[in-house]
Amino acid sequence: MSITSSEEWLEIQPLAKHLRCSLRMIYKLKADGIFIGGIHFYSIGNGKTRGKCIYNLQSCRKALLKNTKDLAKDKSIQQPEIYKDEQINQLLEKALQRGHQQS
Repeated sequence: MSITSSEEWLEIQPLAKHLRCSLRMIYKLKADGIFIGGIHFYSIGNGKTRGKCIYNLQSCRKALLKNTKDLAKDKSIQQPEIYKDEQINQLLEKALQRGHQQS
């Protein structure tokens, strides 16, 4: 991996702010293998698990986009149900009828 001057490298708090997520989510993305050391971040220090990490904003965004696309393909992300007004009215009528029958 080569580093170019146009890439933005951030500590975890600014990264979370740019990605509009929590610090906990960043840690989860690392644990789930979405953010991979040596690709999406590098670690500073001698500690193998507790080193300070510096993240590449652009590659983290790409990883999130790829993960979102993969989840959509696997149907893990459900498309919202869309109803026409007529369908909504029919559902409401059925619910009201059931409510009157139970009374």
